[in-house]
Amino acid sequence: MLNVLRHLAVGTERGAFLFRPRGPLKDWEMVGYGLYGQCVTSLAVDGSGGVSAAVERGMVKYTRDWLNWQPSYQGLEYPDVYALCTDPSGEKLYCGTAPAAIFCSEDGGSNWKSVGQTHTLSFRNGWSHPEPPHSPRVIKLFVHPERENCLIGGVQSGGVIVSTNGGSTWRNAKAGLSHQLSDLRLHPDAPERLYATNFLGFHRSDDLGRNWYLSNHGLPFERALALCVHSVDPDRLLLAVEHPDEEHSILFLSNNGGKSWDIACAELPTDEGLQVTSLESGGGIYFAGTAQGFLFGSRDRCHWEIVRAGLPPIRTLAWVGEYRPPARKEDKQ
Repeated sequence: MLNVLRHLAVGTERGAFLFRPRGPLKDWEMVGYGLYGQCVTSLAVDGSGGVSAAVERGMVKYTRDWLNWQPSYQGLEYPDVYALCTDPSGEKLYCGTAPAAIFCSEDGGSNWKSVGQTHTLSFRNGWSHPEPPHSPRVIKLFVHPERENCLIGGVQSGGVIVSTNGGSTWRNAKAGLSHQLSDLRLHPDAPERLYATNFLGFHRSDDLGRNWYLSNHGLPFERALALCVHSVDPDRLLLAVEHPDEEHSILFLSNNGGKSWDIACAELPTDEGLQVTSLESGGGIYFAGTAQGFLFGSRDRCHWEIVRAGLPPIRTLAWVGEYRPPARKEDKQ
């Protein structure tokens, strides 16, 4: 299994890190670091292994070698970026900001343009974060895997929005879903299926957000913090839920797309209670990042090992896959 693993990018409140395995999960090494002191809120990977980072109060930064980071801001109206994604072709890069707006770049982030008036939905539905008069923010953003003009956004606090015309117009897609949103994912092989989490638990939609239903069967607690879809079998889900009394995260698993849940890990293996802030899956492996700066990995969702400790608070994780650093000058000769 480990021979298919390549790299994992980690966005923290004080920079971005890149890790690769040397053997077991607990024996990973850091091979890249950048954006020192900056709060990285989202990461997006292109087909060549290049990484774009959304930065709070810093717009978007791009790197191929993890040494040089190119700022991308021309046309971005707001400096706080919280979500990034690329389209399936890799030709477009999208970002979501606070206030809740969405922008697109067709030249690798050098220039941006707005893709629709999401603020009209905001005014009509009273979005806020965390409460008025604070501004709502786009925290998740996806391009539909089969429809290049279909964009899906998650707004905290606001809900889910969908555009079927490349962002020209948007509709609310939160019937049955509250304004609050902590995570949003899509099923890559079931084009209409979305998963969402909030303080009421886990929600699923099978019609691209037109209707949502709560699915907490097997969950003893409701406050869901983070979610990920298995990289090989997207019907297998991992969910982090906050324990209401002990203030640490409990991990639950589902093998049927969230219809039912079983406990996977009652408490991650440390001497202190940890709050999971981000979950990711790549190469058949699960990863969990925490607010206390611990990065964990698991092959089976039940047994977890510390990949790295002592990091700044983790905000986001991204599977980079086959990453090849640029050749050195002496290698080209």
